[in-house]
Amino acid sequence: MTGTRSFRPPRWSWLGYLPLMALLLSLGGWQLNRGLTKVALDEDAAAPQVMQPWSETLVPQITPPLPVRMRGEYRSAPLLLLDNQSHDRHPGVHLWAVFQPDQGPLVVVNQGWMPWNGGRDALPDLPPLPTEAQTLEGLWRPLPRAGIALAQAECSPLTQSPALVLYPTAATLGCLLDAPVADGLLLLDPDDRHPGVRAWSLTAAVPATRHFGYAAQWFMFAAVLTFFFVTLNLRVKA
Repeated sequence: MTGTRSFRPPRWSWLGYLPLMALLLSLGGWQLNRGLTKVALDEDAAAPQVMQPWSETLVPQITPPLPVRMRGEYRSAPLLLLDNQSHDRHPGVHLWAVFQPDQGPLVVVNQGWMPWNGGRDALPDLPPLPTEAQTLEGLWRPLPRAGIALAQAECSPLTQSPALVLYPTAATLGCLLDAPVADGLLLLDPDDRHPGVRAWSLTAAVPATRHFGYAAQWFMFAAVLTFFFVTLNLRVKA
């Protein structure tokens, strides 16, 4: 004798299944959307960009890259060292120089990453800055920010060079340099003659494929949950 199967889950089981299913699907959809966003960002980064002259009204941006050109002179001091920066898992600093464009406020220029394994009293050897007028080309980016917002301590104009800094804002930089500073950072184009490493990231830090992998995991969990929910609630009727 064979019986027929019917799907008769108790009412209380729906109270657990439906919210959990909604959570898993929403997490999968969230990761899927993030992956598609990263694909679009990578496509923008790969597209050719037009170099344009820098001006103080130009808004810095990460994507698509914003290549700019500016002319002016470096300030000989102070040099700034952005602390707690790594490259290929090696500790170091980013060397920031202060540049005075022909027009507009001061601009902070990222000369590149440099290794630093010493203490506070053993700063890295820094290359000299050019003394004549320069034409700089690079990417106009927002100032970097810490993963967790840091309280900006009270500051006063710097009296020593180089000086260690940790994710300063444009207002803090203006205080340290005792002059108006543009709210952005120029990442210089790579130059083999300079010891600084200028391996600027043009794509998303977390690749799109990883987000797609996370999305697939959440959707798989939803499928497994549905399989067990259906299997455990099938009833055989004679």
